[in-house]
Amino acid sequence: MQIVSNVIVMDYLNRFYCGDVPLTECISKSTLAGDFAYKDSYTDWDFYGSVDIIFTLYVMGLLYQYTDENSRAQWAEKILSCQDENGYFTKKNATAHGKEHATAYAISGLILLSKDTNYIQALRPCGEYVELIKSKAKLTKFIDKMGLRFPQLYKGKGLYGSLKKSSWHLGWHNIWPASHIGGGALAAIQMSQDLYIEAGLVSKEQMSVFFENAVSELNQRVDAKTGLWKKGFHDVFIKDATVRDVGGAAHFLWIYDALNAEKQSKMALINSCLGHQTDSGLLKEKPYCIDFDFVNILCRAYFDLPEEQKKEVFADVNEFIGRNYKSVTTFFEHRENLAQYDNSHGFPGALCTLAEAQKFGVGSEDEMVHHPFDSVCWL
Repeated sequence: MQIVSNVIVMDYLNRFYCGDVPLTECISKSTLAGDFAYKDSYTDWDFYGSVDIIFTLYVMGLLYQYTDENSRAQWAEKILSCQDENGYFTKKNATAHGKEHATAYAISGLILLSKDTNYIQALRPCGEYVELIKSKAKLTKFIDKMGLRFPQLYKGKGLYGSLKKSSWHLGWHNIWPASHIGGGALAAIQMSQDLYIEAGLVSKEQMSVFFENAVSELNQRVDAKTGLWKKGFHDVFIKDATVRDVGGAAHFLWIYDALNAEKQSKMALINSCLGHQTDSGLLKEKPYCIDFDFVNILCRAYFDLPEEQKKEVFADVNEFIGRNYKSVTTFFEHRENLAQYDNSHGFPGALCTLAEAQKFGVGSEDEMVHHPFDSVCWL
């Protein structure tokens, strides 16, 4: 029994597929090669659409069934073609996300594709990341700013569009997009660290010290009351955890888990998540990445607690994750619900939520899916 039916998965694939060869033929011959777009109105593949499908198929256990070694190589070549001369993935980017997030996401996709070949070895190292690894002062400055820059007018965006785009570069004053920058850089380095070491760009010791310093910098900024990062000007007035605070924190905590680093204020972190579930069991009107953020934080923070504290919160955490799991699976029982997604990214985020819930023990064995975060640390 599949946790999400093949009918739903095929509807999703068909919606964003833009290849020349019929999708069903590619699947039957195991030659799917990444021809997917971020929006169903686009006529050519792009970076995010292509990587979103990797995650979707991986979770469902279909990635290596619908591809062969040759088509995976073609898929990887598409993704690698989106890397610029500086080592960032800035080409064929149909979203508002910045280079740090895109680069980490590309690396995640390449890792999941790497069944026979290690495609990470084909990456171009990022010179700015080498500088971050080698210089504690530059790392501190990077985390202090977290993408902060003065608002500006963007060509073709108009006043409203420019203000909206500028809001993504407010540093700690807008934690959700800022953490895509800070967390994205750390995740990209974590997942490709062997590349930098083997190329002689940094030593193993330098890499180890870098991660110790990065976690220390983040720890210094944690709000003990919530277990989150609340460093914005508005946080002077808004003391309680918001959904955006939790979503922003997830991008840092994924790195903590990948490094086996100790989280700060774990009970506070759990309590910050528990109060935001809606009556539907979801975080918003439809399941997507924010559900994964919450379930992931609850699951991993719970696992890190001492046994006595686990007993205190198990019932509440189990109820939250169980209700969310039921709501997500129920949502995907209805084909028409896919129309609620206006791009390719929400669906794999929802599937990763189910995979994370299964880590906690929710769901039955015949519904098991594959969890990308066993291999990567960025979505």
